[in-house]
Amino acid sequence: MSAESAESAESAVTRVHADWLTDKAGHRRRLRRIEQLRGLQRLVQDDRSCVEVLIQVSAVDHALRALSIQLPDDHLRHRVQPATQAGDPPQPYLDEMSVALARLIRS
Repeated sequence: MSAESAESAESAVTRVHADWLTDKAGHRRRLRRIEQLRGLQRLVQDDRSCVEVLIQVSAVDHALRALSIQLPDDHLRHRVQPATQAGDPPQPYLDEMSVALARLIRS
């Protein structure tokens, strides 16, 4: 590997890391909403109204869906694109995402 291509690969890794940190805040917000599952347990345990429980179910469902939509995009941008730009084959990254999406769809 030439010094130029090594520098390019290192730069791609830095960009991937920096981009992931930017997106990480949004993912953490969504995951905090998903943590509302504990709150759902408490609502049921405390015999709260069905309406209150359904509102919380809706919030958790929305957060999970938003996260499952964003993650494949992040994978393409932060794994596949840098691999392609570095001249590496993107197929392993595409294969791992295909397996993950198939699992998501089956669930």
